[in-house]
Amino acid sequence: MTGYLIPERYVKEFHSVLDRLENIGIEVSEFRISESLVEPRITTTFSDGSRSFDKPFILTKLDAIIGYLGMLFQVSNNKQVGVVIAAGGSSNRMGGLDKLYAMLGGKPVLLWATHAFQKSPLVDQIVVVVAGEKVNQCQQLIPGGEWPKVTNICAGGERRQDSVAAGLKLIGKCDWVIIHDGARPFITADLIERGLEAAKETGAAIAAVPVKDTIKEAGEDSIVRQTLPRQNLWAVQTPQVFRIDIITEAYRRAKGDVTDDAMLVEQMGHKVKVFMGSYDNIKITTPEDLTLAQVLVKKYE
Repeated sequence: MTGYLIPERYVKEFHSVLDRLENIGIEVSEFRISESLVEPRITTTFSDGSRSFDKPFILTKLDAIIGYLGMLFQVSNNKQVGVVIAAGGSSNRMGGLDKLYAMLGGKPVLLWATHAFQKSPLVDQIVVVVAGEKVNQCQQLIPGGEWPKVTNICAGGERRQDSVAAGLKLIGKCDWVIIHDGARPFITADLIERGLEAAKETGAAIAAVPVKDTIKEAGEDSIVRQTLPRQNLWAVQTPQVFRIDIITEAYRRAKGDVTDDAMLVEQMGHKVKVFMGSYDNIKITTPEDLTLAQVLVKKYE
């Protein structure tokens, strides 16, 4: 902070942050504030020098600062995080258009999801799983030099769970695995952080949003059988976050078809934590979804 005088109103907050970081076991080798008086930027470097974290916070929001840095410390303290991006779908409902390579805000849909994990300081490695015939195309789309965290691009299987299983086999040594749909372009740093934090409770956590519509169960004859209590219903999304041993064992025991990875973990009798997703975190499945994404992308460009 040479040459920069911290405004007096921030001095107490600054020292309080340092004290509270020390109290939760974080030794900071660098802690500086940018010259912005509107939104001071806090930069921290952990003492082991393994990683740097640079994220803006309003200095007086101490609880948010401490919570974020504490979570980073716990996750990054010798904990490796791998990501499997499941992008092996056939795009059958897209009317002949490959949804993952459809242009969205000037770049293919697949790059939106991959870029979010590439930028995240919490992520160490990424495996992208695509349809077999798309491997070469994806390798050209995600060249190694620009995407250093992408360690593998591989061919998927017939079903989504086969593709995820292929990706898990190529994940290097890690403690946590995040599984995300390549067709969900609006994954954010906040969702990644919340997922890793939620997963610490049970070892498994899924993004989801409360259902807004009334849901009725009907039989094959289209006659309503019951109206389900909406307050207990969640629409499940990705990312889904798992401790590596849990998801590995779940896939080893996998039987039958499942629609998401958490189902395999549930089948083992393991508890799965729900954390708040985002209504913007849509999955592009139909041309109508792509039209909606073209509107939403203006918020994220």
